[in-house]
Amino acid sequence: MIYLVSGHPRTGSSAVVESLIKGGMEAMWDDKEHQHVLKTVQKDGYQPHPAGTYEWFSWDKKPMIKNSAEELEEWRALFQNKLCKIFHRSLFVLPKDRYKIVYLTRRYEEIEQSTRKVYDKGWEKRLIIAHNREEYAAMVRKAIDFMRSREDIEFSLISYNVLLQDPIAVFEALKTSGWPIDPKQAASVIDPKWYRMRS
Repeated sequence: MIYLVSGHPRTGSSAVVESLIKGGMEAMWDDKEHQHVLKTVQKDGYQPHPAGTYEWFSWDKKPMIKNSAEELEEWRALFQNKLCKIFHRSLFVLPKDRYKIVYLTRRYEEIEQSTRKVYDKGWEKRLIIAHNREEYAAMVRKAIDFMRSREDIEFSLISYNVLLQDPIAVFEALKTSGWPIDPKQAASVIDPKWYRMRS
């Protein structure tokens, strides 16, 4: 089994990864790339998730969508029984295995507000997947349809808004669906004060 967290940027995926780690899961991410991201985005005034972005950048700093079949197979073997955060587009190239996926959603207006706030100048370019409400809705529908089409994927949709309102319920539901976590420990990470961009 491989455990994944994904979604559009600014939907709370880093917070969920941190929560799942606190709840007892083992995660892997690219620390060198994380440090690079911190230095780069700080120039733009970006304030990333305090504990890190937990991004996984695969071999040779390539996104998974540009990996060869051999590299994807190596990734599959490396992440057995571990947690990984991946970009939305990477969902569509997952090699066959067994997956449990948390897919984060958020009101598009809040994604845009958050991106605008943390990036200031050039924020439009940071909306790298969806540039308006319609594109975002289509992106989410495509991801859901794809995950439903795969017999080897079990997924849970989590709303960022609901996560901050009732984290215990969210992580208890994940526990019930087979995620190996302590829901109370996982929920202890979530801070309602993060909910500053409201639509």
